Amino acid sequence: MIVLGDILDRGPQVTEALWLIFRLEQQALKSGGKVHVMLGNHELMVLNNDVRYINDKYIKSAQLMGKNYSDLYSEDSFMGKWLRQKPIMVTVNDILFVHAGVSTDYINKGITRTKTNEIFAKEIIGQSWDKILNDSLLTFFMSKKGPVWFRGYFDKPLLKEYQIDHLLRYFDVNHIIVGHTSFPNIVSLYNGKIYGIDSSIKLGNYGELLIYEDNKFYRGTSSGSKMHF
Repeated sequence: MIVLGDILDRGPQVTEALWLIFRLEQQALKSGGKVHVMLGNHELMVLNNDVRYINDKYIKSAQLMGKNYSDLYSEDSFMGKWLRQKPIMVTVNDILFVHAGVSTDYINKGITRTKTNEIFAKEIIGQSWDKILNDSLLTFFMSKKGPVWFRGYFDKPLLKEYQIDHLLRYFDVNHIIVGHTSFPNIVSLYNGKIYGIDSSIKLGNYGELLIYEDNKFYRGTSSGSKMHF
């Protein structure tokens, strides 16, 4: 099971969602499975004290405790420590998972997936914006061409398929799975090389999950059905 981020800032049951995923992660490890939890831009926003999208419930809760909301996810808190251990990018078999996507500008810098995760963990998460904006690489990572904000598979100017092929070769994968950009349902683009899984569940009306089974991808609907692409 892979969660591509943006649990934070999504409605009035963020705490419940985080603890559910934490428990699933522990259960998976005990039974020989794995839950990969990744950071999205909204986790990074809260960890870096940008709380403009949090639900009113959490504004009030933090006020009652005499804290800033981001303090609840500080490096001294249980959930803050847990989130800070999570990666930005993960590869499983021949699939790259990343919250928003990777741009051609990213690979032109010659950065690896491992290095990206290290830089976010050590130099971006919980750091001041002054520090981030005074470093060109950190600024790039947090820009619209960085892995937690990029929309170039879906919004103009769109990447060409040969550029997608270049990205796949760079990471030695056959598919890239992303969230971040919302659609009414999961979408498959570039002849099945890119999948966008943000199916607007944040609106509370409908949502889907991407299922990979026997080397094939399916749309799992909220009614429990499984649909071919």
